[in-house]
Amino acid sequence: MNQEQYLKRGIEIVKTLTSFTYQAYLVGGVVRDYLMNNEFNDIDIATNATPEQIRELFPTVKMEYAHLGFVTLKEDGVTFEISTFREEVYDKPRKPSKIYYANNLIDDVKRRDFTINALALTDKYQVVDLVKGQKDIKRRKVRIIGKGKIRFREDPLRILRAYNLVARFNFRLAGKTEFAIKKTNKYLKDISNYQISRELYKIFN
Repeated sequence: MNQEQYLKRGIEIVKTLTSFTYQAYLVGGVVRDYLMNNEFNDIDIATNATPEQIRELFPTVKMEYAHLGFVTLKEDGVTFEISTFREEVYDKPRKPSKIYYANNLIDDVKRRDFTINALALTDKYQVVDLVKGQKDIKRRKVRIIGKGKIRFREDPLRILRAYNLVARFNFRLAGKTEFAIKKTNKYLKDISNYQISRELYKIFN
């Protein structure tokens, strides 16, 4: 399955969900890469359908991570991750203590990391931009969603992911995002060496 077919199939999955009156969108990196004419390696779909409701429409989905709010669908050698709109509460880094299903896209967008990763695409290829991600793509900036000190404390690995985006696209950190990283980079000690090494490998490549 080539990139065009992969994207088309993702849109078809979204159409199936919306035809049953659910909200559904392509979300995240695939939308960013679609707008930037870059290749993408995975497709994420967000919906207000629960994992059980998704399985009713797509019986072959894998329910291994349904307790975390998402399922995976594999077809012709490619994977689609279909997640339910959700909100997360953190007590410890990287591990949400509570996950709540949300009813709308905006609540789901607020939990995502950077504006350029929080774009959504409808089944009619219309972009839904609730955090000015398209503006940041044009300005070539990496900007955290919400208050940086809180978001980087929730998941310090976001610090390295910010630099990964900078390196990958030759972007710059937004001023407040860079300041927040300087204030929170001490929390990288809470991340395992394996996770840090994996992100650094991506950056160096």
